[in-house]
Amino acid sequence: MDLFNYHMHNHYCDGKGEPEDFVKRAIELGFKAIGFSSHAPVAIPNEWTMNQENLSKYVEEIMTLREKYKDKIEIYLGLEIDYIKNLMGPGDEIYKTIPLDYCIGSVHFMPIKDTGEYLTVDYNEDELRSIIENGYDGDSYKFIQAYYAFIREMVESSRPDIVGHLDLIKKFNKNNLFFREDDPRYVEQIEKTLKVIKEDDIIVEVNTGGVTRGYISEYYPSEWIIRRCKELDIPMNINSDAHVVDNLAGCFKEAAEQLKQNGITEQKVLLGHNWVYSKL
Repeated sequence: MDLFNYHMHNHYCDGKGEPEDFVKRAIELGFKAIGFSSHAPVAIPNEWTMNQENLSKYVEEIMTLREKYKDKIEIYLGLEIDYIKNLMGPGDEIYKTIPLDYCIGSVHFMPIKDTGEYLTVDYNEDELRSIIENGYDGDSYKFIQAYYAFIREMVESSRPDIVGHLDLIKKFNKNNLFFREDDPRYVEQIEKTLKVIKEDDIIVEVNTGGVTRGYISEYYPSEWIIRRCKELDIPMNINSDAHVVDNLAGCFKEAAEQLKQNGITEQKVLLGHNWVYSKL
């Protein structure tokens, strides 16, 4: 299986290490192509997205690395861009002024209606609980409905190349603490969301980051969702969401095996500046 990875973070946001460290490691591992996807700046105070003043420097550094290593590996410039209703999204005009090769669209922030706060679904268990209790009347399935509605809005309004960690909300749902994935209310939201993703021909990533970092035991998305993607002929690719160099190819072989066990024999990758299919 040829190796590719379009979701990784370095010191420009919440990752560690220099971008060049990731390039060198990717070359050692025999990657065909990699893409950098630092978290785009957001107006909400936080400790994990890129600072606005560093955006141009980030772009310049990745472009410099692309030229420096062009004979050894393909390097692509990307961003992981949050969709925050009425605030920002991957389709915003500002991103059209940057020579991006691709973008990952993700939903991390959820609004708390009474306070005007925005909390994140993947920070810790207490924050997720606070979102549900204070933002959605303590109703987990009302929260789920809102979360997947935001993803659908993001896809329809912005058309990112890749939907990031589709079911990120399960990160702190160990032992069905907040919801069950087999509940019809949850399944309904997944089905609606996959239909929109299919209509817009967007890639769903198989994100191994939650497993490699020890938060969950199953990739994003869950295997039953992977099966539905196969049935709907939705393109997928394997990304590690690496925040350190050592996780660059974390669980790639295992993820590829799971895809093949579910009838998926190829992934959609950016190669030669085009999205093409590569055999697993």
